[in-house]
Amino acid sequence: MTLPATSSGRYVLVKVETATPGTYATICGFKDRSLKASRSSVDTSVQDCDDSDIVVVDRDVGPISYEISGSGVATAAGLTLLATWFESGAPKSVKVESNSGTGWTTWTGDALLTSYEFGGQIEGEKATISATIVSTGAWTRTTNA
Repeated sequence: MTLPATSSGRYVLVKVETATPGTYATICGFKDRSLKASRSSVDTSVQDCDDSDIVVVDRDVGPISYEISGSGVATAAGLTLLATWFESGAPKSVKVESNSGTGWTTWTGDALLTSYEFGGQIEGEKATISATIVSTGAWTRTTNA
């Protein structure tokens, strides 16, 4: 039996474009990262032309939306990047990269930082940070074998 190629969590990277166009910085400190792709449906009630008691739902596929969640250890670089981006209110180009063992897959598109949280406990543990990033506009997915 041949084992399938799998991804290591350490090779799921969330990157944000810096002030230099085309240059991306990894959000430093994220230990847990996820990319959620979703698609809504658009429902329209349509009444039968011959029998007004009959109503059917016509369902179409809606647009694709991406949401990135990340959390981990608060680093100065990560906190500065997120705070500055959040305060700007502006979208940034974002990349999520993953290595499946057979090559890299990259999702790229513009996104908004909708929330971030910074906190810590009084004893022992490092301060933590988390963030939620949502897509705005179309994204692309590319693979490199």
